[in-house]
Amino acid sequence: MSGVVDVDFDEVVQSLWRGLDSLDEAGFSLNPLDIVENVRAAGRLVDRVRTVATQPPPGDPAASRRAAQAWSALARGLTATTDKVDTDRAHRRTVWTGTAARAFDATALELDRRLTDAAAGARRAAVALEEHADALARAQRRHGDVAASLRRARDDIPRHPGELDQLDDVVRHLRDALTAALESWRDAGAAAQACASELAAVEAAMPFPDGAAPGMRALDVLGQHGTGSGRPPLVDGVLERARAAYDALSPQDRAAFDALMTGAASERHRAWLLAALAAGHPLATLRRFAERINRAADPDALLDPRSALRRDGPFTQTTGTTCGSSSLVYASMLRDPALALRVLTGYDATTGHADDPARTPADRFTELETEMKRRTDDPRKDPDGGWRPGNVSMPWIPALGTSPWAAAEELDALAPDGVRYRVDMVDPASPDDKQDAYRSLVESTDRGDPAILYVGDETAPRHVVLVYAHADGSIELYEPGHGERVVVTQEQFVHGEFSVGGWPKPWAVVTP
Repeated sequence: MSGVVDVDFDEVVQSLWRGLDSLDEAGFSLNPLDIVENVRAAGRLVDRVRTVATQPPPGDPAASRRAAQAWSALARGLTATTDKVDTDRAHRRTVWTGTAARAFDATALELDRRLTDAAAGARRAAVALEEHADALARAQRRHGDVAASLRRARDDIPRHPGELDQLDDVVRHLRDALTAALESWRDAGAAAQACASELAAVEAAMPFPDGAAPGMRALDVLGQHGTGSGRPPLVDGVLERARAAYDALSPQDRAAFDALMTGAASERHRAWLLAALAAGHPLATLRRFAERINRAADPDALLDPRSALRRDGPFTQTTGTTCGSSSLVYASMLRDPALALRVLTGYDATTGHADDPARTPADRFTELETEMKRRTDDPRKDPDGGWRPGNVSMPWIPALGTSPWAAAEELDALAPDGVRYRVDMVDPASPDDKQDAYRSLVESTDRGDPAILYVGDETAPRHVVLVYAHADGSIELYEPGHGERVVVTQEQFVHGEFSVGGWPKPWAVVTP
């Protein structure tokens, strides 16, 4: 337990604000003959405030402190392990030489670096949890003023006509009670959000993969993994899908796939082969895929779409309304390394056929962009399903580009079973809205699920980009207007200090 609770603090704060507004509307008669009704009205007011204000902000400062202590202990353990790795490396260099010794030392050095980074992350988490515990304790102490103010309000309710002037005191005490409750909930909510954001950043920066991969040793998987959403192609979501696909193979096909992994030219080749398995390709396609990429010393150049991202490169949109189409094609390439191989090299592992050598990656990308535009412009979810009501998407003007709902349906088709995309509109003037949108983009890419982001100006969305990765405090985008990679920090995203394709305002996100 961290002591950080999952509660809608904003909803409670808004309820308390409404309570304060209701006090402004409270009116009492100054006629002594109305004392009975005044007393009843004051009692009802006290009861109403008690209903909305007496619940303290939830959470357990002691639990947050215990969690902080656990993270501190983890940091100390990681540091001690790092020291042992350093000592062992130094000793082995005195007694072991040669190629194998150098390879081992390189692996141990990488482990040393990642242990150091993990220890720093653990210390950062401990600080965040301690700060949350202190802030929550202060907020809960502030809420203790609510009960005292309510008692004073109850005591000041008039008992006879001579005490009618005490009605103002009743309202003042109730206002004090609501203000104390409001401030305590607001401060507790801010502390919880700050701690949750910091812990999410720590998780993103932890340099270890989520579990093992079939056919690879743990240290080999470690070498293929990066911080944030991970090092493509073995981000955590892809690893999970690869394990599931491997488990679903028949014993015969599993043995055949094991043989492909054993025969792969390097760990990078194995990583890409696992990504092709995760994409759902049959064994025949995987064989052709493995055979083709094993000819290359660097498989990333054949398979990683990011290798072709450069200003006005081959993945630049070709018309003013195909930014969404280009983003969805790029998402398809990220999902499917066999498709990326076809676009980047012209070789189709699903058929074994090669494209005309005169055609370029830009030609093939444009062909897919055109097909994607045709598909998403069709308002029918299933073109073969007719025009029945349940088969029609939200209305959209094709001249405006790809609709968010069509983009969601296309991403659904790319996603594994059980993953469904949704459209969330973003108020570009609301930092809270933009913070929520940023968090959903990070969570999506953390699972290996690319996400669509609509950006624009103050009046409307104007452009579509693809968010495909995140690191500690930033997200990476494919910007189709120039076919290039763009990095936007969390601070820039939330406070509107970025420009993507010339547009600075987020308007909508399409995420699982």
